[in-house]
Amino acid sequence: MQFSAANSTSSQLSLRARAAICAGRSAAQISRRLGRGAGGVIGGRVASFIDSDITQKISRSMQVALVTGTNGKSTTTRMLNFALRATAPTAYNDHGDNMESGVSAALLENPQAPFAALEIDEMHLGIVADMVHPGVFVLLNLTRDQLDRVGSPAHVQKRIAQSIARYPQATVIANCDDPLIAAAVWDHPSVVWVAAGAQWEADSQDFPLGGKVERCGAQWQVGDKYRRPEPEWWVEGESLLHRQQDGTVQRYPLQLRLPGEYNRGNAAQAVAAAAVLGVAPEISLPEIAKITSVAGRYGRYQWGEKNIRMLLAKNPAGWQETLRTVETAQALLLAVNAQVPDGEDASWLRDIDFGVLPEKIGGMPVYISGEAVAEMQECLEKVGITPQVVESPAAALTALPMGKIEVVANYTAFRDIKNILDRSGASVTEA
Repeated sequence: MQFSAANSTSSQLSLRARAAICAGRSAAQISRRLGRGAGGVIGGRVASFIDSDITQKISRSMQVALVTGTNGKSTTTRMLNFALRATAPTAYNDHGDNMESGVSAALLENPQAPFAALEIDEMHLGIVADMVHPGVFVLLNLTRDQLDRVGSPAHVQKRIAQSIARYPQATVIANCDDPLIAAAVWDHPSVVWVAAGAQWEADSQDFPLGGKVERCGAQWQVGDKYRRPEPEWWVEGESLLHRQQDGTVQRYPLQLRLPGEYNRGNAAQAVAAAAVLGVAPEISLPEIAKITSVAGRYGRYQWGEKNIRMLLAKNPAGWQETLRTVETAQALLLAVNAQVPDGEDASWLRDIDFGVLPEKIGGMPVYISGEAVAEMQECLEKVGITPQVVESPAAALTALPMGKIEVVANYTAFRDIKNILDRSGASVTEA
């Protein structure tokens, strides 16, 4: 593949645009040096203040893929970035800054890249799409998350459907196992269907195009008119399968270092998106297999005599799947806050089946921390687990025994614990 046109991006930009790029990158670097964050927001804001069209100007010469959905955005985008950068540089918002400023900052970091792989907040998909005019959308799944901010999954689905409809020329990589995702792109002219899984079914019982969803194993249908589309890509055990245009099926080895069935589905969608952008599975899959962590998730931190694995789970669907990946250790810490970024109502914890835990953990001690300890304690005691309650993340880390530790935390609790580990100089080991 040739990328000479993209390499001349900077020389084609106006003096104002080049000044915006320089100022934005400098602001991001200063933010990082001062420990104020990754710089993904401030860098984009500074650049856009100087040139309000800077994002549109940079993205014109790029092939842009936007990744959105409730769960798996950061992981799938990282996978897609690894796949694409095997052949050419890629702009990528690797710190999870997934709104307009974060997208601008990601493009500023690599304005000459021929590819952009961008994680996008579900409610900002339309705004960002109108900024960068993507050639590929990757739609993962829709479940309840931050209801007080984004509303119901049906509301989010409607917003996504409206955004996608404005880009009939784009290719959509869509999860055929999620009826809400399928409905959003049902009549779109170019859809690549991927069986990426939909283990959490409680939020997709009503089909947005009309009727109730009826399920039979992996299949679903709504009356006689709608049914689960046949996937072009799907996972079987340790393999990723792809149905070719002539009807034959090609099998590829799928060997991930990230845990869980949900990450196999994420990988399938990332590989499918990369293929649309011209990167073959033979190239993308070995690169994706190198990933051991995503913004600290799944990573292990050596903190004195404690080896801590960090797992992020933000909503009922995410918690249900993450609990299945918990490994035997010296202790398990479950940390849940109820701040604005998490959703201030923690009653959603009661929708999770914590019954998967007792058999997995055996007699392993369980610690709980965060602002929603009362709800978490209630849920655990219902399945026969008596947790040890610790007030703060810092106190919880100190209270944990020596050895291998599993931590499952929601957004702000994960952030707080990771900040403590980072500031204390904990070394990061492989997942």
